[in-house]
Amino acid sequence: MSGVTQHNNFIYLTIALVLLLLVSAMGNSVRGGISVHFGQIMTVTTLSVSYLTLNFGPRWRHFVGLTLLLCLALAVIDFFTSAPEVTLAYRVVGLLFFIGATVKCSHQVLFTHITRTNAIVGTLTIYLLLGLMWASLYAITLYFAPDAFKGITPEPGVDSFPRILYFSYVTLATLGYGDISPAIPMSKTLAYLQAITGTFYLAIIVASLIGGRLKK
Repeated sequence: MSGVTQHNNFIYLTIALVLLLLVSAMGNSVRGGISVHFGQIMTVTTLSVSYLTLNFGPRWRHFVGLTLLLCLALAVIDFFTSAPEVTLAYRVVGLLFFIGATVKCSHQVLFTHITRTNAIVGTLTIYLLLGLMWASLYAITLYFAPDAFKGITPEPGVDSFPRILYFSYVTLATLGYGDISPAIPMSKTLAYLQAITGTFYLAIIVASLIGGRLKK
């Protein structure tokens, strides 16, 4: 993408992630697979933006390209079959992307000289990726254990991922409203690990910005 450098690349991914979250929120009010398909479209769009704007080297491009192709293939299969196994595979592929993107973005923000503005936007990008990463883990857990969360009950024709996203970001911010709570050891472990990650992430970012490790 013309004009994209390491000093402005995070703004594009951040916008794509915010749109992904907004579109995913449709699942709270729309029944059937419509919201799922819109979410898949936005996920593919986010992957495309990552491929075009995040220049982390050829291995990264190959990884994102492969992930993009897998997501496209799984989205097409899901459109015609709506099989739970396909949705599970889709979540696993998404999880791998969110983990890879979090690691790469964190490296650029914390260890590369970039403009202060892009660094601040980058911290928001990483925060959004962390929420999506844990949401994917929760969704995978819910597939194998439908009783993993109190307040989230999988129902045919209803997309539960928006409520999972809500729980993920509430936990990441350590708000703990209590309307949704983990009910089995695995979901409880994931929840407290996410809370710890959210707390230490903010501490690390504040220390990095104040310490002047990022280029102004």
